[in-house]
This record gives sequence, structure tokens and C-alpha cells, in this order.
Amino acid sequence: MLDACAHISNHLDFTRKAHAGDEEWIRVQFSKIAELDKGFDESTRPQPRSGRPSGGGA
Repeated sequence: MLDACAHISNHLDFTRKAHAGDEEWIRVQFSKIAELDKGFDESTRPQPRSGRPSGGGA
């Protein structure tokens, strides 16, 4: 029984280490999405100018 538990424990440790890189990649991807979402936030959009538009006027 002790050997079986040790085998399972070793396998879980190996699996955790093997997937650590995947977890980091996923974390980075989600943080990039969060940065992109900030660009679509209404508070960060340029506000239209008030008054007459600039240009070759009348």
C-alpha cells in the first residue's frame, strides 16, 4: 500500500511539473486578452471634438 501511494505521489509531482509550462502560457494569454480589453473600454476611447470640424473651411 505504501508503495502504491508513493507511486501516485510521484506521478502527481511529475504531472504538476510537466504542466507548469502550460499553465504559464495560459496565464500569459489571459493577461494579453485583459490588456486588449482595456483598449475597448469606453473610458479610453478618444472623445469627439466639440465645435466645428477642422479643415479647409468656408
